[in-house]
Amino acid sequence: MSSAFAQKIQDMRLSSKDAENMRFVVDVNDQAQIQLSRLENPARLVIDVKNASFENGVQQKAFDKMGFIKSIRTGKPTPTTCRIVLDLPSSDITEKHFTLAPSASAPWRFVIDLTNATPQTSIKPFSNDAQTVATQATTSPDRKSTRLNSSH
Repeated sequence: MSSAFAQKIQDMRLSSKDAENMRFVVDVNDQAQIQLSRLENPARLVIDVKNASFENGVQQKAFDKMGFIKSIRTGKPTPTTCRIVLDLPSSDITEKHFTLAPSASAPWRFVIDLTNATPQTSIKPFSNDAQTVATQATTSPDRKSTRLNSSH
């Protein structure tokens, strides 16, 4: 079996604009046949790149800051397919994806923009101020808003 594949995954990177928006980019040396699948229980995105191989070190790449993405895994489900799995915290993550043609400074890129539709709520410090208590809201798991009332 030949180890020469038409496409080589050259790099993967993750960036965030803010706490609720992430971008995952896969650099490929040539236009690739890419299939994106969404799976549940647990929630994850699966990126399959056909007729491809990982360049040295790409499969072992560690990501310092992953935001709301729980983990990133790679593998070879078949000898000619590279797989990248993004483990997500819930099904509430939405994605948009597109391909960018090469430029003078960058190869072909497969881009996935991820948005956390259910923002992580942070616990706010307790306030004795009646106006603040009356107007603070928290988000419940079913996405309904519950207003706290200070009158007892």
